[in-house]
Amino acid sequence: MAEEIEARIERSKRESIFKINPNKPLRANLLITDYFTNIDQVTQSAFTGSNTNMSKLKQFMMSPHVLNPSILLALSILGLTTATLGFIMDFAIQQLQHFRFYLSNTGNYVYDMGIWISFSLVTCTIACALGLWTPSVAEGSGIAEIKAVLSGIKINKFFNFSTFLTKFAAVTLAIGGGLSLGKEGPFVHISGIVAHKISQFTIFKHIHRNLTLRNQFLAASVAAGIASMFGSPIGAVLFSIEVTATYYIVSNMWRAAFCCIWCTVGYQLLQSARVNDGINNTHFKSIEVTEELFFFFLLAVGAGLMGAIFIKVSRKLIELRYTRAYPMLHGRFRYLILITIICSAATFITPYLEQTDRSVINDMFQTHDATDDGWSKTNFGMNLLIYMIVKFCITILCVSVQLPAGLIYPLLTCGAVYGRLVGYLVEQTVGTEHAGIYAAVGAAAMVCSTTHSVSIAIIVFELTGEIHYLVPMILGVFVAAGVSSAITPSFYDSILDVKKLPYLPSLKSTELYSYVAKDISDVEFPCLQVNSSLRALTNAVLEGISTMNKIPVIGDGRILKYDINIENARIYISTHYASCISQFSPEARAQLDRFFHFFRGIRPESFIEGTYDSFLHEEEEVEEVTEFMNNPINISQRSLAVDDSPFSITESTPLAKIHFLFIMLGLTQVYVTKKGELVGIITRDIFVKKLHN
Repeated sequence: MAEEIEARIERSKRESIFKINPNKPLRANLLITDYFTNIDQVTQSAFTGSNTNMSKLKQFMMSPHVLNPSILLALSILGLTTATLGFIMDFAIQQLQHFRFYLSNTGNYVYDMGIWISFSLVTCTIACALGLWTPSVAEGSGIAEIKAVLSGIKINKFFNFSTFLTKFAAVTLAIGGGLSLGKEGPFVHISGIVAHKISQFTIFKHIHRNLTLRNQFLAASVAAGIASMFGSPIGAVLFSIEVTATYYIVSNMWRAAFCCIWCTVGYQLLQSARVNDGINNTHFKSIEVTEELFFFFLLAVGAGLMGAIFIKVSRKLIELRYTRAYPMLHGRFRYLILITIICSAATFITPYLEQTDRSVINDMFQTHDATDDGWSKTNFGMNLLIYMIVKFCITILCVSVQLPAGLIYPLLTCGAVYGRLVGYLVEQTVGTEHAGIYAAVGAAAMVCSTTHSVSIAIIVFELTGEIHYLVPMILGVFVAAGVSSAITPSFYDSILDVKKLPYLPSLKSTELYSYVAKDISDVEFPCLQVNSSLRALTNAVLEGISTMNKIPVIGDGRILKYDINIENARIYISTHYASCISQFSPEARAQLDRFFHFFRGIRPESFIEGTYDSFLHEEEEVEEVTEFMNNPINISQRSLAVDDSPFSITESTPLAKIHFLFIMLGLTQVYVTKKGELVGIITRDIFVKKLHN
């Protein structure tokens, strides 16, 4: 009778979840998941806020609620901090560039050229040397790696403070020294590190512990990194979605937008000091939909082809350098010195090649021909052509060096010159009053063709302060993106492929659709029985910690019953030993202390597979230790947090469906069964490797 009453009460509780609170008729009691929510997290109290030991206020402060003041405060701090760091970087780069101009202005052509090249060699060599004492993850753009992290990949030392310092200093020195690089990609990484550190503050610890909030916070930092470079909050939010997410729930957008608003406020306040140069607002003449759109279409096709060439050539150079294909050439400093000399010599030859990217963009966006800085010397059109070719080539060379490297600003500049060149040709042939609009559309189309992000159009609208040329702009970016994506993946996806990061690519080969789960599953993996011993659990953790996230638990006939998170298993084993430590003799305690010192210090990313017995080597196990290690584990122990509904698929599940499940559910691994019997496992690493092979 008592059991029946308890069952009725439990059923009533479950049904009440789906009922609307009559006291709040306009709000349903919904539990909302989103793109950043892992399937294994939706039942945890950190996500649901269902911890009964907390007060309602504390549960609210640790929840993902839209009005959670701690989250709003964290986003505000992130936005303002990112804007300040962006301003400091801009100021430092500008001062280095001005100092370089000052030193190389003696009047002696040969002497000036020597100073110009030497200055670049010194600053860029120092920037490259900084990478010797920091992780290799500080090199490159950082956007590709952020994309992988948001999809569930852990990259060692990616958010270290040493990585932050190296990235910040190296980008400043490299761009200030004259390399044709952008700071947007590296600054997105810097912003991500700032977000990671802020989330570790005591007041924001719940953000760091909650996977959903942590990833949402990191996604907001991507938008803040772009906003701090351009002062364009709307474009930054859309850009962050396009370059980092495969699928996106629009309800996440408000956090990124809120952060970008604060970032833009900080950016505008700091820019009001008139210390740093910026991109000026334009005054284009209104353009109507006429036959002139055909020329914008041709411009976009050309930009798409150039973007595809940029991606393919730069990827090949990065691959050659990454694999050290030519050791004599691809030494860390030898390759950098060669590229620096080529770029410095090329930029010194003509006055307009010495200009900063922002200065060139301002010149190209003018409604009349630029007469300053040597653009109109000899022939305006020829100067545009020379600049476009040289800028395009040296940017390809520069992004391949072993330095933090962005590409948006250099390509924005190259695209603006390319667009202005097309506008100049149209003006000379059929006549036009919209040469500046050609430059704006060309700038956006060039960046779009390499990043495959059409939101760059919004950034250009915000930079110019005008939107009346919407039709040619949208035509330009969509055509450029379509042409480039038909030929090659985006630059960031190409870098993911070169670095072999376990990011889930799209299924493109038709052959892959014929594969099923049993074709790619791993049949050798550690697993436990329901009545396994502590020794078996320890061995399973040691065997699977570097490749798996969870350990399956099977019953009779290898029927899959539960699974245990490896980190929870480590905590359980250590806690169990700590509770029994006083019962051991000094000899047994010394033996176990040696093992647990090793066990607690294991790092999954660097550990080579082993077992408890292999740790002992030839040392004889003390009898007390044997008895302790052979004790059966308590599956119902709360610290183990056993999942009694592990996610599994049948061995005949198509590969395309597995791919969809990994992306949409944020899976780290999935079990393969045959009539309930566990026959294999597919981890994210295994899945990606099979796709690449």
